[in-house]
Amino acid sequence: MIRRVVFLFLFWNSCLIYAVEPDEFRLGLEVGASYNEVFLKQGYKRRRDSLGKGVAALVAARAYALFSAKHELGAGLQYYEPDGNPLFGIKAVEYGYRISPQFVVGTFFGFARYDTGLSSMGYYMGGRFEFRNDSGDYGIATELAYADNLDRDRLISSDPEGDGAFYYDIYSLNVSANYYF
Repeated sequence: MIRRVVFLFLFWNSCLIYAVEPDEFRLGLEVGASYNEVFLKQGYKRRRDSLGKGVAALVAARAYALFSAKHELGAGLQYYEPDGNPLFGIKAVEYGYRISPQFVVGTFFGFARYDTGLSSMGYYMGGRFEFRNDSGDYGIATELAYADNLDRDRLISSDPEGDGAFYYDIYSLNVSANYYF
């Protein structure tokens, strides 16, 4: 499944770059920290129980194309460990609007995989604010991310009785230092 998702991610970006001729194309790496809270929802009534808050290291890669003086379009991959379990986020579509050459505000939508021993998959979305230096090579970003209804794919014997559906919601505040080349 992950191979298919990564293939679709790469295919989408290839089509995006070749379909429209961008003014500029950049790749970026991000390193930072994530403050997050994980919720578990069970059953039809969807009662949410917090599994805890925490801070985790964050690494990410981005690719974007600048299509005018103000608009960027791209995609990204992100990894961090909320509640001690790995979360792999794929930002399939990431849009940025340049308020000025140094300030970018944006949004993204994609998919996430959260692995607690039983993998869970769902939607991944959020917003971003970034400050870049004058050359655009370095930046500092703040991001609010939400992994929505990450559906656990099977049950285990210690699960409480109910209708059998388990979902995770993960809220994250991410701060990162960025390098573009």
